[in-house]
Amino acid sequence: MQRTQDKNGDSVKLYLSQIKEPLLSAEQEKDLFSHLRNGGSFKKEVKNLVIEANLRLVISIAKKYYRPDSFLSLGDLISAGNIGLLKAVDRFRVSKKTRFSTYATYWIRQSLQREVANTKTAVRIPIHRGIDLLRYKKAKKAIGVRGDVVAYEGIAQEMGMSLDKVKRIERANIDFVSLDQDAFDEGSGKTMYDRVASPTEEAPHACVMREHGIAQCIRVIEESNVLTAEEQDIIFARFGIKHESGESLTLEDLGKTRGVTRERVRQIQEIALEKLRKAHMPMFEDMRDAEASPY
Repeated sequence: MQRTQDKNGDSVKLYLSQIKEPLLSAEQEKDLFSHLRNGGSFKKEVKNLVIEANLRLVISIAKKYYRPDSFLSLGDLISAGNIGLLKAVDRFRVSKKTRFSTYATYWIRQSLQREVANTKTAVRIPIHRGIDLLRYKKAKKAIGVRGDVVAYEGIAQEMGMSLDKVKRIERANIDFVSLDQDAFDEGSGKTMYDRVASPTEEAPHACVMREHGIAQCIRVIEESNVLTAEEQDIIFARFGIKHESGESLTLEDLGKTRGVTRERVRQIQEIALEKLRKAHMPMFEDMRDAEASPY
């Protein structure tokens, strides 16, 4: 493991040595992003300059997520962090006083958290075991064994293995579920890979609440003073904020209690979210698809 750590350290040192751009001042940030948003010439070069000037930020954050016993190397984490940095560059606006590094930190962390989460949920089977299982299934098919019927002698002969080894493979096969198999055996189109890779299909607002905490979301919304009382109430109700059960209310329910149509509630919700995003609150970017469930 020490050798792996040394290798990671050497890679990062090499990576750092290739970063030539110094950190940008607030004035430089403003000028460069204004140039990007106004569609000036050399747009690609300016974007690359901003990215290169913030690569050290990615490394400093990625180091906090690195674990020696993880499947992810520090290089993998840096690559994931760079994806977040690219998102931040594309979304940042200079209309507010927030420095780019503060804004980018959110996106870098989000990208790293998702990479780590995806790695934790990935299913890994040792190569030798995977090969044995494939040979086992092929042998069963070759001798015409169907379903749960097990003909150990015939399978062993077909595979050229001992009876004991075939039985061990069969026991392993009981715990093995093909990632290409229909997850519900009812033609849903959802494979086991889909279910494992995404064990909980959280709505965008649920991810925001989990990552930032309900208390922080409430504080940010209330202290921003960018929403009207009606908009604030609807956001809180739609996303289960300040509700004892934590459940969100439907557009239909809110429309009935307020004497307006569900479409009007949806419009107010979208206006409110847009205000929060424009107020430079990156945590609310992930709520962009909140109305994917239109009820």
